[in-house]
Amino acid sequence: MLLLRTTTRRCAALRPLASLTKAMMGRAPAKPTPWRALAEQLVDEGCESIYLTRLRAQHDVRAHVDTLAEEVAEEMARALGRTTSRVDYAFACLERDRQRAHDAAAAVLRLRVPELRDELRRRGLAVGGNKPELRARLMPVATADAVEAFDAQRALCRKERQNLLIHRQALGFKTGNHGAVEKYYPSSALKPLGDFLDEAPEDDDEAPVTTEQSYRGKNWGGFRFY
Repeated sequence: MLLLRTTTRRCAALRPLASLTKAMMGRAPAKPTPWRALAEQLVDEGCESIYLTRLRAQHDVRAHVDTLAEEVAEEMARALGRTTSRVDYAFACLERDRQRAHDAAAAVLRLRVPELRDELRRRGLAVGGNKPELRARLMPVATADAVEAFDAQRALCRKERQNLLIHRQALGFKTGNHGAVEKYYPSSALKPLGDFLDEAPEDDDEAPVTTEQSYRGKNWGGFRFY
């Protein structure tokens, strides 16, 4: 009896093409596939089978629309998340490199005249001049590596930020796209470092050595003055 039922089910799927066409014409205009039409015909005939369930699950376009849409939306969201993460990492590295450059400049600004001259002498540079001149001579050399790293990271941030704008627009974020990106990744964060010498305190110049400071309480020419 089981074999007879199975044979009947298989034969039911082999009806003339005209019947298949009639069945397909009666459905919603979703451009049905042949396998889907065959499966629906078996359903109309009251056929129940695990194999039919599998067939419908694989070829029923209407049943897959929502699932496919969800999968596409999830993948699009994950891709946008990866792009955003790259921008976050790039900007975080930019802040790190900015701080390193300022630390290198601050180290120069803390040096006094003898130390500035020692550092210039160690680098093979001229040691003549007053404190501002010594600073101006040492600053670009002492901060060169940090500034170069910052500029390279700044260019990378511009690139990653632009990629995020393009990615968001490709996904349909056209209205207010630039404003949203500007809110979280402001262009002001990409400004150059500027002149480190402008950070020097105005009252940082060392007081000139007076005659009294030079002679009183010091050995001079083999004699000590008090």
